[in-house]
Amino acid sequence: MAERRVGKYPKAFRKMAVERLKGCENIVALSEELGVHRRLLYKWRDRLEVIDDGKAPPENGKERELRLQVAQLKRLVADKTLEADFFKGALAKSRGSTPGEQATWRNGIYDQIRELMSMQGKLSVERMCQLAAVSRAGLYRSLQKDEPMEEEMEVRSAIQQIFAEHRRRYGYRHVSQELRRRGMLVNHKRVAHSSI
Repeated sequence: MAERRVGKYPKAFRKMAVERLKGCENIVALSEELGVHRRLLYKWRDRLEVIDDGKAPPENGKERELRLQVAQLKRLVADKTLEADFFKGALAKSRGSTPGEQATWRNGIYDQIRELMSMQGKLSVERMCQLAAVSRAGLYRSLQKDEPMEEEMEVRSAIQQIFAEHRRRYGYRHVSQELRRRGMLVNHKRVAHSSI
């Protein structure tokens, strides 16, 4: 058995080893005879084939399939990036120039995000705000503004109903008491303001 060599092998030796590898039936015996690990022989063969043919070394079926999947995923990512860039550009153009137009635009974006929040599928709230170029904190502030308005409408409706039931004889104190009996906690100032 030949001694294993450390360092770089001459090019002529590598070519001779690859030629013998092509016609060899027992790779392990050739590896021991030349004093070169068999993985290194395969590596030399692949490099020399690339140089001679100008093509990549032959792949096995699984490797080829994985390369095709990677290429397909790269195309999909490129398409999604293009779509996102288009979406951002379209949003920026429709933003408006005056503060009123911008506020209307922003509220429209917040409404759209609010609709998608219930689905909470692939897009997170953070990502939607990022794509639309709006503030996430602003979105949450707008949500808090809408909730009190809905509550206010319920209170007003209840006050009108109480007023109608008692033929407009109840003042703000009686209406406040009736609201408390129905489970609505409001102070008398709010009732007085709403009943006017």
